Amino acid sequence: RRDAAVPGDDIWITGELGAPDVALALLQGRLPHDAQLLAATRPALEAPQPPWRFAQRLGGVAHAALDISDGLAQDLGHILRASGCGATVYYAKLPIHPGVASLAPSVQHHAVLAGGDVYQLCFTAPSSQRERLHTMANEEGVPLVRVGVITAEPGLRILDDNGKQIILENAGFDHFGDRA
Repeated sequence: RRDAAVPGDDIWITGELGAPDVALALLQGRLPHDAQLLAATRPALEAPQPPWRFAQRLGGVAHAALDISDGLAQDLGHILRASGCGATVYYAKLPIHPGVASLAPSVQHHAVLAGGDVYQLCFTAPSSQRERLHTMANEEGVPLVRVGVITAEPGLRILDDNGKQIILENAGFDHFGDRA
């Protein structure tokens, strides 16, 4: 469900972010040709590895969950709107694909926060479930990182290392936007 997040919940993400968006940008020529970077990121675009077994075990543990298909900021926003909550996410805690980490900050921010086709999970759970979630992730071989907290104050705040809010021009893929 998307509508069950509550203030105080931890925000969790499985896997790594950013690689599919960078691979697509390289293939489309929106980033300068870089064969090494394409080789490192292309598998995430063409053969994603959704953590489906881990996802099946989240019932009764997670409050709200969804897959990251249209970008973290946009997809987490769906949870926030449906739940009537807000969130604070700490950029430095996000699980960024190593190939993406070397890119310019604006490119990196877009890939990590607005890049889609990741097919990893973003979910919320009470802090009392931390140990259980880590155990489940280890048993399933799924990378899992706690990246923020659900707040009572509406809106999504993504903070950099200095506590300044990162502003995105585009929060994610718009299925109904202009396709010109």
